Amino acid sequence: MSISSGTRWLKSRNRAIRVAVANKRIVEKVIQPIILSRDLVDRDVLWRRVYNLMCDHGQKGMPLQALYGVDIALWDIAGKVAGLPLHKLIGEAHRDRIQAYGYGMMLKRESVDDHVARFRDEAAEIMEMGFAAANRRFELDL
Repeated sequence: MSISSGTRWLKSRNRAIRVAVANKRIVEKVIQPIILSRDLVDRDVLWRRVYNLMCDHGQKGMPLQALYGVDIALWDIAGKVAGLPLHKLIGEAHRDRIQAYGYGMMLKRESVDDHVARFRDEAAEIMEMGFAAANRRFELDL
């Protein structure tokens, strides 16, 4: 990993940590008090109750990220209680494998030539890690 990609990784990691801490607070202070006294297997009712409370504050961003994490946990609980893998609860498995892809190449405030060079380097790093495909983000990293 080059120094510039290492710096990018650290900045990205620090940003991810801040988002994770904010999501943790939303779960602890907003979602947890609503769901803990209820039947955790009743996913749909819990999800709608929390969603309806939070949708007044917008239908995207950290509140919904936090809810998505709780939703995954509720599905996991339902599967464990039923003694079934998740795919049996939501339908049948259609494949036994999926292909993973690498991720990176965010837009930055730089020239087109710099973007092209950086994207080429990042894509090569992703492929060197063993991924057969890569995905780009199209939001501007400020």
